[in-house]
Amino acid sequence: MDNQEQKEQREYERYPFREDILIDGRKQAYSQNICETGMFVSTLSPPKKGSVIHVTIPSILTLKAEVNNSQPGIGMGIEFIDLNYEQKREIKQLIEDIKLGDFNNSSQ
Repeated sequence: MDNQEQKEQREYERYPFREDILIDGRKQAYSQNICETGMFVSTLSPPKKGSVIHVTIPSILTLKAEVNNSQPGIGMGIEFIDLNYEQKREIKQLIEDIKLGDFNNSSQ
């Protein structure tokens, strides 16, 4: 499957989002991209597939997520789970800010 076919299978477009984040409140990691339903996180020792974690985007929000793809030495794909209305709204706003070039994490 080429990249075009893979992109067409995704329901939500991914946006570049390169930020320091926390996993379970303590482990530092680095996000690569985000969409309305999840993100890819670079970390050398990701939790195993199926693990439930908490992801914190400093100064913005903390989300519950499930690891869908774990690649030791590379990172993990996560899906946000159990989101409430406010969390969904905040993710959509973050993505809108990224698309408009207006995202500015105050922790930088």
